[in-house]
Amino acid sequence: MIPEPLAVAQKIDALCGSIKTKAEGIAKFVDSEKLANAMANYDKSIELALIELEHQNVPVTIREKRAKGMCRDQLFELRSLEIKWKAMLAIMEATKARLNGQQSVNKHLDNT
Repeated sequence: MIPEPLAVAQKIDALCGSIKTKAEGIAKFVDSEKLANAMANYDKSIELALIELEHQNVPVTIREKRAKGMCRDQLFELRSLEIKWKAMLAIMEATKARLNGQQSVNKHLDNT
C-alpha cells in the first residue's frame, strides 16, 4: 500500500515539531548549567579530598582511590547528568532519522 502524500507531509510536519520541542528541552538543560556545575563540584571535591588525605599522611599510592571513594556522591550526580544528556541527544538523533525516512518516502512519492 502506497502512503498518501498528505499523510507523509503531516508526519514530516509532526516530526519537525517534535525535533523543535526536543531541541528546546536540550537548550533548557544546557542553560541550567547543571552538568558543568556537577563537573566542577566533582573536581573540587577530589582536590579537597586529596589535600585532606595528604594532611592525614595517607600513602600517596592509595590517595586517589580513597579520594574517589570520599566523593562518590558528587560522582553519582555527575554521571546521572551525563547519562541524561546523552539520552536527550540520542532521542534527538532518532527523531532526525525518522524525519529523514519520511522525507525519503515523500521524495519517492514525488517521483512516481
